[in-house]
Amino acid sequence: MMGSPVVSLESIETSVQHMRLVGYMDVSSVALLLYDYTLTLSLEVDLVWRAPWNLLKLFYIVQRYLPFFDTAFLVLHHQFAPELSIRYCQISHSMSGWMFITGIAISEVILTARVWAVWERNKKLTLGLPVFFLLCWAPNFAMMGVFLQSMKFGPAPLPSLGCFVTRSDNVLYLCWTFLMIYDAGMLLLMLIAGVRAYKTGGDSALFNVVFRDGVMYYAYLFVISVINVAMILSLPVGVCCIIRIMVYRKSIPE
Repeated sequence: MMGSPVVSLESIETSVQHMRLVGYMDVSSVALLLYDYTLTLSLEVDLVWRAPWNLLKLFYIVQRYLPFFDTAFLVLHHQFAPELSIRYCQISHSMSGWMFITGIAISEVILTARVWAVWERNKKLTLGLPVFFLLCWAPNFAMMGVFLQSMKFGPAPLPSLGCFVTRSDNVLYLCWTFLMIYDAGMLLLMLIAGVRAYKTGGDSALFNVVFRDGVMYYAYLFVISVINVAMILSLPVGVCCIIRIMVYRKSIPE
């Protein structure tokens, strides 16, 4: 009987440490987001804002600026704002979760269009790429729904801690697993296109674009997905239910 309060205090202390760790990483993510924005703003103005409006431009703008709301505002607010209600925490986490996965999906649509263009709008890929996208992303959205429904909140042990997560399922790793599968497929297609471009002229502009903006980027995304799966399966629930490595890389369309 005497050991229970001690365990409880230790558990609370550990949870507070986890929340502070998550808070530090969220602040770091926002700092990187702002840094990336300042680096690419001039290119965005020249190549995106002055370009004619089309569906890809709309997608780009949505995924470009969505993180300023779902991460820079919502996540930081429910991480650091004092005395938040449990109902607010549920709504805030749901909004940020759905916007986060929607932003990644839109980013993947833009990159998939690049793969399709590199393959010269191959008829088989015209059908195959949307099917592959649906097979990987429909489960992603389903798992996000399961994860958000599983999140439970309780009173924060300290008033300055923001939303205090008491439990959640670790199904979120499945989202990153499907994303890893999708990125691996796109990486394979870009590698094949890169080899073909190299054989026809290794110094060609097409080869440089395929390698620099395609192969290297999808390799980066694949590694990020692997890291996320490893983190979710190994770190405590108090960390994994909130922690999210930013995979938004605001690539400028060529």
